[in-house]
Amino acid sequence: SKLFLNNAIESSKGIGGNIKFSSSYSAWGGTVEIKPIKDFYIKNGLFMATYNATETGNHGLGFRGYSPDTERNGLWYMGETGYKPTIGSSKLEGKYAFGGYFFGTPVSRTGGGTATYSNRTEEGQYGFYIQADQMLFREPSEDASKLSKEGLSVFNLFSFAPDYATGNKYPFYFQTGLVYTGLLPTREKDTTQIALGYGDRNDNADTATKDFSATYVLEAGHSFQINGWWFARPFVQYIRNPKGDCSVKDATVFGLSTGFTF
Repeated sequence: SKLFLNNAIESSKGIGGNIKFSSSYSAWGGTVEIKPIKDFYIKNGLFMATYNATETGNHGLGFRGYSPDTERNGLWYMGETGYKPTIGSSKLEGKYAFGGYFFGTPVSRTGGGTATYSNRTEEGQYGFYIQADQMLFREPSEDASKLSKEGLSVFNLFSFAPDYATGNKYPFYFQTGLVYTGLLPTREKDTTQIALGYGDRNDNADTATKDFSATYVLEAGHSFQINGWWFARPFVQYIRNPKGDCSVKDATVFGLSTGFTF
């Protein structure tokens, strides 16, 4: 999914439409991962949750929260358990995981301009997700001692969040995609990809009277590996009901991205 340009598919995967940030987030915390049996893992993380997660005052080593309202900091938890098999003589890699999260901060301050607080807590944002990724086919390798990286893979993800919480703009999100490495002859490092992302808009998330519906994006592209450190990736996207707003026209986007690895 990291090969795509659309933020929902590449990064936020529905979850970013519900919590206070969609991609990167810096905070004090830590993770613990255990592997009780082969190919199986359990991973948990606990971090500081800041009321304004993208506030510039949270950059650097301070992570001071929304100063002077540091009492509004809370906890951010994420847990996942998964299975990573290698199937058959071709050793087809896969990943199957179930996870959940909770982002909670104390209630907003009340009364005038004073920093007084009630004893109740703000409604935390929580949800769950299911991931299923699998390599479906691996091309034979010319070197019997090495596995070929060429072949077809599929990725899928479902995320769920309660729609009664107004902060959950997308209570249901789904994405699926296919990536083929080395589809074109003599272009064994190129990738050809197509993906569909679908988000169900929460009518309770907005007070304005609008005609909201589901939104989805279809993206296809091909990544040309020009040399060992440079790639170029032409792509096309079709976006239906942008932001879930039926009053916004559908969009078709053509583009080219390029990147360097060093």
